[in-house]
Amino acid sequence: MLWGEGCHGSQCEKTGAACGAFVTGVDLTQDLSDDIVGEIRAHWLENKVLAFPDQPMDDTDLERFTQYFGAFGQDPFFGHIDGHENIAAIQRNADETTPFFAEGFHSDWSFLDIPPAGTCCSGLPFPRSVAIRCLPIRWRPMNVCRQFA
Repeated sequence: MLWGEGCHGSQCEKTGAACGAFVTGVDLTQDLSDDIVGEIRAHWLENKVLAFPDQPMDDTDLERFTQYFGAFGQDPFFGHIDGHENIAAIQRNADETTPFFAEGFHSDWSFLDIPPAGTCCSGLPFPRSVAIRCLPIRWRPMNVCRQFA
């Protein structure tokens, strides 16, 4: 079900779940205009979780996209990847046998003095429904992570 088409080309399709939508018609590997960022922000506020399918983003693209919505947040637990101090790699290799931590990735920094507004994730490969997620807590700085299947 197509929910809405923005004036600047973005399209938003609700997932049919309690929250969430797919946003298409925007290239996140390019610089975005203030108008496009405003449309994405409106989709985010309305739907709480956004997925942007088929986006071939690299780490620099992920950082640039995140900063459209606020400053980077501080992560008290995860280290960062080389060359990108604001991106944490969350990965589990196929041969690992240790128990899962927290049954899968989640972002819960509400205990921080200044919790992040959301989390932007990108992964290779990644299910369509979680290509990129932005989970609002408050309008504050954002955490960034990179996930690998």
